[in-house]
Amino acid sequence: MSVRLVAVDLDGTLLDASGKVHEIDRRALQAAASEGVVVSIITGRLYSGSAAAARAIDAHGPIACVEGAHLVWGTSGAEISHAEIPRDVAERARALFRRSTSACFAFAHDEIVHDTAGAPFLPYVTAWSERLVAAAHACDHPHWEHERGLSAIVAVGVEGEIAEAATELERAGGAFVVKFPILRVPGELWGMMVRSGGTDKGVALRALAAHHGVAIEDCAVVGDWLNDVPMFEVAGHSFAMGQAPEDVARHAKTRLVASNVTGGGVAEALATLGLT
Repeated sequence: MSVRLVAVDLDGTLLDASGKVHEIDRRALQAAASEGVVVSIITGRLYSGSAAAARAIDAHGPIACVEGAHLVWGTSGAEISHAEIPRDVAERARALFRRSTSACFAFAHDEIVHDTAGAPFLPYVTAWSERLVAAAHACDHPHWEHERGLSAIVAVGVEGEIAEAATELERAGGAFVVKFPILRVPGELWGMMVRSGGTDKGVALRALAAHHGVAIEDCAVVGDWLNDVPMFEVAGHSFAMGQAPEDVARHAKTRLVASNVTGGGVAEALATLGLT
């Protein structure tokens, strides 16, 4: 079985509940790397929220952050490419959330900008990064006007308001917009993420494979959530964690026994591939 590149998701896959790499998975990835397999990460996190994991597994080459909108060198953080949210979409979002009761978070320069409305949700957004910047209003921070643009926008609020904002931003075109119920925050709240269009984990995997000169058929991926489906659909070998919902797991070639609670999902996948 030919596998030359292994890319793993972080939350729910490689990391435990405290955000640390499962030791059994760390050892398995290092063993694969010692056999010449490229080890990488594809995550929704910012680089600042991914760097510790990249160092732990010795991911020396490129990793994909913000669902592939930001490609960086894993252990140094040096930027390879950055896909910003189109300026017109960002400005429309900025206007919406200036007059909205929803909390808005701007992801830019490897930081998350928030204000007092977003303070109650900081434990939730730190899943992406712990580099937080407080502002009088999240929509008035200079990052919005910087020539580099925003990597992503996240909003948290009531379902109706989030749905209306998502619909308006989808109409603008040019950006990826997704809304979802937030299960980890009490109050039946909804969230929304906006990022550059044309970026997802499948596109990210193709970029990593191209960088290393590896055929997509020789890539293996491990993940657990809806945003992992695009990489499941293009990789030659795909594994869904044991706790993955059925509508996610059915897109992977193999469902694992190990879960995010037990750890060892990545190690189980690598053993299946004959790499440990």
